[in-house]
Amino acid sequence: MKKSCKVALFMLALTCCLGVFSACEEEVVNNPSPPTTQDGGANGNENGGDDENQEPLLQITGVSLTDKTVVYDGTEKKVEIEGTLPSGVSVTYTNNKATDVGTYDVKAVLSGTGYEEKTLTATLKIEKATISGITFEGDTFYANGETKSIYVTGTVPDGVDVVYAQNGQTQAGTYTVTATLSGKNYHTLTLTATMRVLPAVSDLAQTVVQSFGSVPDPWELLPETVFNPQSHALNTNLNFSSFVNVGNIPMNGMGKQLKVVYTELARMTTALKYVNKVYAVLGTIENVYKTYLDANPGATTFTYTGGQEISFGFTITLGQEKYNLQANVEGVSLDIYADLTANSYGGRVQLTNTTVLKYEVKENELIISTSILNAAAVQMQFVRDQNVTRGYIYEYLGLEKVHTATSALIEIDDTYTKIIGTKGDFLPASGGRNCEVYKNSTGALVGTEVYEKALIDMHTVWYPIQTISGITSVKKVDEKNPDNDLNKDTVYINGKSTALVVKKVSVLNPSRRFDIEFKEMDFYVYNATTEEYEWETIEVPMMFIQESHISSFATDFKTENDVEVAISASSADRAAILDGYDTLLPTYEEIKDLVTFTQIKAYCGVTDTEKGEEE
Repeated sequence: MKKSCKVALFMLALTCCLGVFSACEEEVVNNPSPPTTQDGGANGNENGGDDENQEPLLQITGVSLTDKTVVYDGTEKKVEIEGTLPSGVSVTYTNNKATDVGTYDVKAVLSGTGYEEKTLTATLKIEKATISGITFEGDTFYANGETKSIYVTGTVPDGVDVVYAQNGQTQAGTYTVTATLSGKNYHTLTLTATMRVLPAVSDLAQTVVQSFGSVPDPWELLPETVFNPQSHALNTNLNFSSFVNVGNIPMNGMGKQLKVVYTELARMTTALKYVNKVYAVLGTIENVYKTYLDANPGATTFTYTGGQEISFGFTITLGQEKYNLQANVEGVSLDIYADLTANSYGGRVQLTNTTVLKYEVKENELIISTSILNAAAVQMQFVRDQNVTRGYIYEYLGLEKVHTATSALIEIDDTYTKIIGTKGDFLPASGGRNCEVYKNSTGALVGTEVYEKALIDMHTVWYPIQTISGITSVKKVDEKNPDNDLNKDTVYINGKSTALVVKKVSVLNPSRRFDIEFKEMDFYVYNATTEEYEWETIEVPMMFIQESHISSFATDFKTENDVEVAISASSADRAAILDGYDTLLPTYEEIKDLVTFTQIKAYCGVTDTEKGEEE
């Protein structure tokens, strides 16, 4: 036997031995029939000569190895060659089988006598599966000293753990419990549910009743002096047909913007009289309810039809997230609720078939809405943020489809209450804006800035006459001054027999640089018979000055009237008027149309059926 034949036999034996040792890591697939040369010999030339005279090795073709991506399902996945192996060629796999999630580099080595060895590579990717068929529902328990827990339902896959957070409670309360399901072969699934642990039956009645809070005070977010009827009481009678000393003219009147707020707050106060009747007997309601729960533990609804203890009937309902108390007081229907998750309470008062008031109280927030079908729809919202309270007012008067609309923005800081909106004495179709400023310490009007557009944009600043030094008394005659036909009255000051003379802005602009006009202001007058405050509207003199001519005001006034005057308001008060308008206007333009007539009606729960009764 030639040397080359001996070497070939040795190599073949060595390959067989190595195959035995590598069988644990590689998978070998054999095609037992070796290829032959053209003369029928095996792997040699026609003379059986040396290697350098052998035929070239054949290429292995028609076989491929393709990437595979699958989702984990607990079964083994594998990648194999595609195509037909040539006779005598075998394939050895590395890393081509797996069950768990991961990315595996697969190698297939194709070899056979007479063939050039070929290595193919691919990727086996097993992706995480999605956990399904699992639910997590909340539940309600009564506290009794034992641990209360809720659990997921459904079949949890093998290899998946469930971890709970906020579970296992013994104290009364509302808890958001989290169930997290995770495993190396699954996407993490997080579920939440609400678990309520009600107080022990003996304590439940007290807890429910106390959750309704107290009767909301619509004034509590507002400065007491500004929003107190006594601050705007009228304590004098004025007749400006003769001279009135400036010191006797009240400064505590309310402008049109502030009156809107007062009107709605007064309406709520009226409605709350009925709510007060319920809250006044909450202690008795609690006792009646406790007696019922002692006999009917676990009951979620209790209806009381009235008796000696309580002069009206009510129903208490325990919901998953709310407690409700429905009552009928003197023909007025009330629905008072406590929302446990929102940490709020509120109520709906059905004053008549077509008149509803609804309120909602949260920490540092109050919403009041009134819907009077075919008459009005009003909503006010007050929100306190640190030391500043902001209010948003929307008022609609008339039919839902045909009405007049006004709105206002309120900003209350430690010193001033500022209200900007569309209530004011404006020229028709002028797009007027009015910003009223009140001082919190006294409730008095500091002044206003008014914008109107006629032929030009006009910004006028209005000061109470008391803040103009040099003017000691005022009188008016209810007729126009021929020299000042833009003022409906003829005005006299300081006991003079000649009327006040104004100065035009310019030859081409007939607007006045300054003037004294009598403006309607609203006051409260106490009625001893009804023991209530009632509205009274009177006219009081105010000085208006074109903003662009404030710097020349004293000179202009002296020139025309030979009286030395000055604006005696403090620099802070003057800045509050001008800055208040400039600061609030952009925000007001953004919010002025945000709440509609229809939205207020829907919030109050007014139905078309009730509208039909009105019509």
